[in-house]
Amino acid sequence: MPSTTSTASNSLALAQRAAQIAIDNKAQDVVILDLRGVSDMTDFFIVASGTSDTAVRSIGQHVMEDMKKEGSPTYHAEGLAVTSQQRRTHDLELELVQLREKAEAAQQRRAQIESESADLASRISESETQRTAIDAEIADIARFEGIETTIS
Repeated sequence: MPSTTSTASNSLALAQRAAQIAIDNKAQDVVILDLRGVSDMTDFFIVASGTSDTAVRSIGQHVMEDMKKEGSPTYHAEGLAVTSQQRRTHDLELELVQLREKAEAAQQRRAQIESESADLASRISESETQRTAIDAEIADIARFEGIETTIS
């Protein structure tokens, strides 16, 4: 019976080879998920995407065919029958998430602007109060000195 380490390194090598075949066939966002110790069904799970439904199916077919030629047939594959409607639904969900994020950012910016406006209004009010106090002080000094002043 082969050792566990040998089996694990062999399954890692197979997963890496399958991922490389996908990359060689223009797969995008290729990720190998290590499920050892998490799942009894498999050691690794490969996720990849393509630019179109046809590209995704082609990538999947190439991976299965090339791995079979190398003596490692595929026992289970998913995502090869993704329809345009499913892809559009997924794209729409992503757009909605992006719109929600933009709306949240806009709300945060609006709150920041309102806070800054309130602070500015407070400063203007303080300045007007100080100006009024200074004008009163100048008028008092002018009266004391007997000088006629007109404060605008």
